Amino acid sequence: HLYINKIAKIPTIDIIHYDSNTPSGFYKYWHTLKDNMNGINKNTLKAVGQTLLSVIYQDVNS
Repeated sequence: HLYINKIAKIPTIDIIHYDSNTPSGFYKYWHTLKDNMNGINKNTLKAVGQTLLSVIYQDVNS
């Protein structure tokens, strides 16, 4: 994210699950070869997508 945010100066948002009960703060497969779509809850992904679309379109139409 450093290259996009700081160097290219492209504003971004990183939406990830934070878990204070794990040593890294993220789920056990975070940034490993097992970090794939099998570890993502489809309902959560849908909720995030719908929320982002709502925010984007409200901002554009404001």
